[in-house]
Amino acid sequence: MALSYPIEITDASLIFENNETQKGGFYPLGANNLWHSGIHLHGYTARAIYDGEILACRLDEEYCTDDLGEGDSITYSRNFVLVKHHLIIDEKGVKNAPAFISSMYDVDPYLDGLKGEVYFYTLYMHLAPTNIYDITIPAPEFMNTKICEFICNTEEDTLGGESGLNVRSSPNGSKIGLLKYGETVHFENPLDFINNPGGWKKINPTPYGAGSAYIFCSPKSGGGERIKKGDEKDIPKNEIVVFDNPVKVTAGEYLGYCGKYGPQENMFHVEIFLDNVMFMDMDPESVDLGKIYFFEKDFNEFKKGADFEKIHTDFYEGSQFYSLDNADGAYKVKVKKANLWIEKSKLHWIDSISRYKWKDTVSEAVGYMTDIGNASDAMEVSVSSSDEFKFPGWDLAKTVGGIEYRKIQVSVKYDGAVTGWLSKKQMESKVNWEYSAGTLFLKVKTGAQIAHLYKTNPEEINFTSALGESLTKPLEVGIINGGIKEVKDNDNVEWLGFTIKKEFLGSGSEDVTGWIKKTDAETKIINYFDWKKFFDKLEPESDGDSLCDNSELVNKIENAAQYTGSPYDPDVSIDNSLTSEELLLALQDESIAAELRRMVVCHPTEWSNAVNYDKFKDNLKDLYLFNDNQVNKLMTHIENMQWWEEVQTKSGNQLPSDSKKIWYFHPIALIEHLKKLKIGIPKVEMLIDHEAMDYWFDKTYESSKNANGNFARSLDDIIEVTIHHTEGNSNWLDSKGMIYDGWPLYGGGDNKENYKNGISLYNYFLQKDGTLVECAPLTRWYKHSHANIQDKYHVGIEISHSTGPFTDEQYNMLFAFIFDHIASLCMNFKRISCHAFNKWHFTSGGTKECPSKDFLFSKLVAEMTNRGMSFTTEDTEGAYGDHEYYRYTITSF
Repeated sequence: MALSYPIEITDASLIFENNETQKGGFYPLGANNLWHSGIHLHGYTARAIYDGEILACRLDEEYCTDDLGEGDSITYSRNFVLVKHHLIIDEKGVKNAPAFISSMYDVDPYLDGLKGEVYFYTLYMHLAPTNIYDITIPAPEFMNTKICEFICNTEEDTLGGESGLNVRSSPNGSKIGLLKYGETVHFENPLDFINNPGGWKKINPTPYGAGSAYIFCSPKSGGGERIKKGDEKDIPKNEIVVFDNPVKVTAGEYLGYCGKYGPQENMFHVEIFLDNVMFMDMDPESVDLGKIYFFEKDFNEFKKGADFEKIHTDFYEGSQFYSLDNADGAYKVKVKKANLWIEKSKLHWIDSISRYKWKDTVSEAVGYMTDIGNASDAMEVSVSSSDEFKFPGWDLAKTVGGIEYRKIQVSVKYDGAVTGWLSKKQMESKVNWEYSAGTLFLKVKTGAQIAHLYKTNPEEINFTSALGESLTKPLEVGIINGGIKEVKDNDNVEWLGFTIKKEFLGSGSEDVTGWIKKTDAETKIINYFDWKKFFDKLEPESDGDSLCDNSELVNKIENAAQYTGSPYDPDVSIDNSLTSEELLLALQDESIAAELRRMVVCHPTEWSNAVNYDKFKDNLKDLYLFNDNQVNKLMTHIENMQWWEEVQTKSGNQLPSDSKKIWYFHPIALIEHLKKLKIGIPKVEMLIDHEAMDYWFDKTYESSKNANGNFARSLDDIIEVTIHHTEGNSNWLDSKGMIYDGWPLYGGGDNKENYKNGISLYNYFLQKDGTLVECAPLTRWYKHSHANIQDKYHVGIEISHSTGPFTDEQYNMLFAFIFDHIASLCMNFKRISCHAFNKWHFTSGGTKECPSKDFLFSKLVAEMTNRGMSFTTEDTEGAYGDHEYYRYTITSF
């Protein structure tokens, strides 16, 4: 997921300017010392800052006009879009959650106090009324959403003399309310009702004053629906709408056109709020991902291109290095036995322990060993048909110029040798010194691995020569932690080698690798997870009146306004009470502006009627001489814009619980900071239901489980995820039914016998709506993919599918499950296969079209590519006609 600014501008400084040079709408304070939770932006459309879902909106067709008393009035828009987002903050950094984040499970939003899940919200307020949208100003896509209400359709129950449907505190619990006939029902999980309309369902409890509320939805005793689904309709206008099925949005998506608020035209208000900032108290030293080196000194001796490339990698036990020359820190060697590359077409597979023969049957030159891309280092290889080889790197593959290569270990005679440099540090404790025919050579010790053979001795590089060009960088330059190399040139000058990331070089730049003199570095290390170094967290206001009680802050702003040199009417200013003019002038002081941007404040939301406005009203009367009529008119105007209570009720309490204690960040300052953190790992949420698998494990496996070590395994055993599909229905309950008494027992053929031996069972079931069910823990395995004992190392995931495309929700959850859940738990995970490939590979070419021709392996390839992974590909070589099934081995995450 990407971060986006709330308008089309991509330069944060210009967005600050867009806000801080206008007539009002500043963060975190407004006129009359009233807390202001966001900023006003002018002249642009509203954009989603992050992936999430639209929780609620209001789409008035026209602007509103309110009477403020004494002949004054205000014209404004009260239209808004409220988006809910999800982040996970823990010791591994900041990760993004799936876009679909509705509360389908009982999840503690703060798993561990100082780390866990963080739900935050962006509000876009004062958006244009719907009557402005036409061909030239298109309406946002979400406005085309069709909504459907669920309606009470029974009068079977009675309460207090009225008829309808009982609402109970729990299934079969005490009565706490009544849904009247025709009244709208708001389910906590609408998808649960849609997929399984019978039984007890949880509904939003707010109207009933209880912690939870349930209704019984099965058909009426005489037939017919207790709850019926209404007709689909357009989003209603001129009212607050809460989506039962929240509408997904992606970062940068257009949400609305700018509207107006009084004299401020072509603008909208944007704010970010959340109910807890405990993640700011986490230990920054526990998170390495946020550590960045910064160069505090300007330099112009950055040498690009002065790099010493690796020739080959991965020298294992037994690799021999001849012709040693010691260059004071590096050894010049000739490699007699090495892992190099050969065209795949030259090889023939023998058996499953990775032995191969040359395809040619006569003794002749069959091809060239190469390090890929360096033809001058290629070695001609002559072999006979009897030569066999083990290939420790067979899973590693590269394609160059349309030719696929495999990595193999040379163990035959060849002409020539590879010459390169090994650093002395790499050689220490990893090699044995031996003699052979009077020649000194090194041999890698058992268990050791030497990873780098360099083409050039790094200690002979003359960095002042034409090897690179200078780069003047007068600004601070950030580099990735741990990415520094240290070498000396031939004049014994120490250099640092590193990569400057493109985000530090300006728009249109790419990463640049090179060197600077160590004496020019003068670096410091900062950690962006040390939140308190970048933001000032103010204590929450205690009286809940939405007025800033921090007199020091108010005085600082007033004093800054007086020294800007800009004229303003002193009669407008009242000591200790801010005006819009004073705020505008103070923000011209960059130090004041920067200080205000980094404040994290807690106060009542201005969109709730629970605010205590008594002191605010007194200030209006005492300082600004408002009469009672003006105060009352202003309060009516404020109430006309509020929406909090209605959204909270209809959404089932999805907003923060205490509207008087809401935390706020400056939206742009927070986005800028999040950009510096590592974002991009979705959280995998799943249902857990081990009962069905436990049933068969206990009842059916008696004859085989002991022979297979009770089907137990460790997480370190897992190296592969195997993808299946089932033609069962989309719901996991049907999956459970399949396990108890479904097709494996009654489908004919060898299904029953296979099933009793553990075949056809799996760890996970993936519904069409993206819900993931863990049927059995990862520490138990099944023979699910015709790979017999090899399935001990495979995790099976069954995807619900009959015909037609797999859903986007399934692909999104599958990728999150594989690359974020399994990859983070199982240290040896490296491979993704499908059932068809495994059956073909492990059963001598047997075929099974699973996960069907509808599964798009191209999406899996695109996901791995987008994540920056390197991988090799194996296919079923025509076993399925014009459709291939694949196995991928990840060589680099």
